[in-house]
Amino acid sequence: MRVFMSFKVLLINIDTPECIDNKEYHVPLSMLSLGTVLREQGTEVSVLDLNVSKYHYGRDVLTEITNRVRYFQPDLVGFSCLFAGNFSQVMQYSITVKSILPSVKIATGGMHPTMFHQQIIQNFLPIDFVVSGEGEIAITKLVKCLEKYESLESVPMLTYRYDGKVCENLHKEIV
Repeated sequence: MRVFMSFKVLLINIDTPECIDNKEYHVPLSMLSLGTVLREQGTEVSVLDLNVSKYHYGRDVLTEITNRVRYFQPDLVGFSCLFAGNFSQVMQYSITVKSILPSVKIATGGMHPTMFHQQIIQNFLPIDFVVSGEGEIAITKLVKCLEKYESLESVPMLTYRYDGKVCENLHKEIV
C-alpha cells in the first residue's frame, strides 16, 4: 500500500525490431518532453527505454517491464509506437502489464496509433487510451482527469472506450 499518493506514470520506449540495423541507445526527445510536462504538474514519472535494456545491457525486455511495473506500481503506462512494425510489441507488452497490475490504465501514442486510433480502441481491450498527434497537452489533462475521476471529454486528441463505445476527442490544442 502506498503512503505517498502521487499519481505515477511509466513511459516505455518500445525496443527496435531485430530486422532494423540502426539501434539508437537514447530515449526519444518526444518521450522526455512528455515526462517533463508530467513532472512539472507533480506527477511521478519513470521512463524505461527498452532499446537500452535489450541492446546495450542484453536484458530480456519482458523481465525489464515486469520488474519496473512491480517496483514502480504505476497508475498509467504509456507506450511509444512509432510505426506499424512496433504495434505487435505494444500489444504483447500491454498484456504483460495488465497481467501484473490489472487496474493499471494503458495508453499508446505515436504515428501508428494516431493513424489507427479507432481500430486500436475498438479491437484491443488492454489498451485504454490512444493519444493522437503531439501528446504533451493530452497526457497532462488525461492524468488530471484520471487522478480526479473526471470525464475525459476535455482531453484533446484522445480516443478511448466508454460504456463499450469508442469515443474520440478530436479537438486539437497546439503545444
